[in-house]
Order: sequence, then structure tokens, then C-alpha cells
Amino acid sequence: MASDVTISYQWSTDLLNWRASGASNASGVIVTITTTKITDTSAPANDLIEATATITAGTTTRIYARLQATKP
Repeated sequence: MASDVTISYQWSTDLLNWRASGASNASGVIVTITTTKITDTSAPANDLIEATATITAGTTTRIYARLQATKP
């Protein structure tokens, strides 16, 4: 991964309201997103990262996860 890019993982139950990993929504659902680097390559090549989203509090019928990459 490029050293000037910041990565974060977010989750949602409705695709409108996104929360950081470990944050709670209004219904008390908390989702924790963990990552494992499968392949680590030097920039500009791509790394391969596996992300796992786990409901750690509350209940919901579905969750969505996304990766957010920002470059200052």
C-alpha cells in the first residue's frame, strides 16, 4: 500500500449511515471489522487484504461493509 494513503473500514445496516468499525448505531448494533493482509507488495502494486465484519452487539438482518481510502 502507498505510504500516503489512509485506509479505514466502515459498516452500515442501510447503505445511508456509515459507522467506523466498533461504533454503535441507534439500534445498539455494533460491528467490528478485522483485517488480515494476505499479500504484502511494494507500491505501486496492490496488497491483498481480507476483511471480516462481525456483529459484536445487537441484532440485524444484514450489514454492509466498505473500505474508505483517503490521500491528503
